[in-house]
Amino acid sequence: MDVSSDKRVLRPEVISRIEQLTLLARKVSEGVLTGLHRSVHHGASLEFADHKPYSQGDDPRLIDWKAYAKTDRYTIKQFEDETNVRAAMALDTSASMQYGSTGSTKLFYGCVLLASLSYILIRQRDAVGFAMISEGIGNYLPPRGRASHLHAIIELMAKAEPSGSTALPNSLQLLAERLDRRSMVFIASDLFDEPEETLKAVKLLAGRGHEVTVFHLLDPEELKFPFDHQMRFEDMEGPLAISADPRGIRREYLRQINMFIDLWKRGATESGVDYVLVDISAPPEEVLHRYLADRGRRKRK
Repeated sequence: MDVSSDKRVLRPEVISRIEQLTLLARKVSEGVLTGLHRSVHHGASLEFADHKPYSQGDDPRLIDWKAYAKTDRYTIKQFEDETNVRAAMALDTSASMQYGSTGSTKLFYGCVLLASLSYILIRQRDAVGFAMISEGIGNYLPPRGRASHLHAIIELMAKAEPSGSTALPNSLQLLAERLDRRSMVFIASDLFDEPEETLKAVKLLAGRGHEVTVFHLLDPEELKFPFDHQMRFEDMEGPLAISADPRGIRREYLRQINMFIDLWKRGATESGVDYVLVDISAPPEEVLHRYLADRGRRKRK
């Protein structure tokens, strides 16, 4: 399905989002890569496989000088994790993702995380796909490795408007049917759906050989419930609304949200799935650097 479109027919706010996402993805990914290069863990999580020709944009520090001395050609080491990698980015676009108290919504934060990972993967010539998920699969881009494909992914992200209810189990099952080869699957969602059923769908992806990472996006107000006066709380995906004094329900709310998080942590661990709890007030580059460094340490074991 070709979902790319001429910029001349895009709304100005969409064009602005495309430019913002492109700049942020580049900035975040460069910061992540720089941090990993400086880390003592750099390269330790990757298994060397082959060489590939050096090209503009590659990190000069990866040049294999021993190979250059023998061949008089600039090459860089290619690692097992970098060869024939296919990835699928799944972004939750349900209505609850429009919440945000920090200047960024959960949806936009998810876009930044997934766009940055796409930038990193396509830069190292891996293939990346993208899917919007909520009540099913909305727009979908199959994995491609061209630089122009990154622009198509970011353009689609920029058009995303949070709406509808969450139906993650069905959406993830449909995504599993689309992936005909083993892939890295990155899911960015607040996971506000039935956890047991959603975990089953995540386990289905992992059971088919996909390497699954779940970025659990929550606003700091959802994590800490800092409200201290009478408020009206509204369901962003339905008609339910209640008025309550948050001081009287804070303890129970925090107990429930922590139980929800713990359920996901346990379920992901049992399924061999990477679970990353994300407070969207944290800088995205810190989240990705921590995730990639932790992933590297696990692969060395």
